[in-house]
Amino acid sequence: MRDYAIVWLGVRIQVASARVLEQILDGSHDLVLRAQKFGLGSYVDTFGWTDDGAERRFLMVGTNLGMLGFKEGKNEFSASPPRLERLRRSVQKKLSRAGIRRSAALHVLFHTEDEP
Repeated sequence: MRDYAIVWLGVRIQVASARVLEQILDGSHDLVLRAQKFGLGSYVDTFGWTDDGAERRFLMVGTNLGMLGFKEGKNEFSASPPRLERLRRSVQKKLSRAGIRRSAALHVLFHTEDEP
């Protein structure tokens, strides 16, 4: 079992279909390509389930601030408000250059392999 939390600064987008997921995973999805072009990272995984038991997958575009978990060897994350704001502004500029009109925000998502 692999449980972890990701601390991400940027945007979080729910993956709508298996076809979109395949494009993200093979690196051909437009958002992944734009992220790379403008110096942003991307990450996709399952973070929870819907009420009917379907996996909820999210694509994140921005920057990974930390992975927390036993395997990762980290169990805490902290950053000062001024540092977070500097990083947020930097990520927001890159998102804008990449044509991504959503606002950069701090996201903390928990992944577990235990099904509901």
